[in-house]
Amino acid sequence: MFRTILFLLVSVITFNSNASYQTTSNKHQKEFVLIQDQFNEIKPLIVSASRKQGVHAGMLATTIYRESRFNKNVGKNKSSSASSVVQMTTGTKRSMIRLYGKQLNIPKNADLNKPKYAVQLAAVYMKHIEDHLTKQLKRKPSTAEIALGYRFGESAAVAMIKKKSSVGKRWMDSYRKDAAFYGAKMTPPKAETRQLAFAKEDRDQRVAELQKIWDTLYTKISPASGTLLANNTIIKGALL
Repeated sequence: MFRTILFLLVSVITFNSNASYQTTSNKHQKEFVLIQDQFNEIKPLIVSASRKQGVHAGMLATTIYRESRFNKNVGKNKSSSASSVVQMTTGTKRSMIRLYGKQLNIPKNADLNKPKYAVQLAAVYMKHIEDHLTKQLKRKPSTAEIALGYRFGESAAVAMIKKKSSVGKRWMDSYRKDAAFYGAKMTPPKAETRQLAFAKEDRDQRVAELQKIWDTLYTKISPASGTLLANNTIIKGALL
């Protein structure tokens, strides 16, 4: 009986998750038709900068999409000092140039409205955030966590992650849906089947939630090895 209930629960969650990503993908596709030229212009810069800094190209592309829709003429943010296609603040720009300007061959007075500078600084900032989160969390951060740091600042991201902030979780869930689409745009055509690679983190969270349910239902009853449920995922010896 318990196994039947859990099977149905897993199936419903999986169906809803897939349906949600399919709907989001359709919305992205319609929007992409309108911004494709902007994306194609910025894409080579994203590929180059991500390779030099060792950051995920899909993560950088998704971040730029969320910040400006790849619009190099977006200008300055009305509510902050953020500007350019990567919407970087003046303070962050100065800090990144001070720390990495020579390495990147970027002058102190570099104009962020020039995408070649903006994208390089965004990539090196993401690497900077990744290193900071790794030290603070004592583990390698996910792409969503690094993107969270880009949006709110690395220190704020650490606090949200450690406190399991609902705001941070919602933001990262939203980011992953965008990343599922734009991550695929940064991979070769033969790798299109990996479009939902970024969604794996979200799926892993769902599996963790199911693990808790499993533990609750089977506290006194050990699951039979080889029990077949959904997704072919292994949870505590049972084949799910």
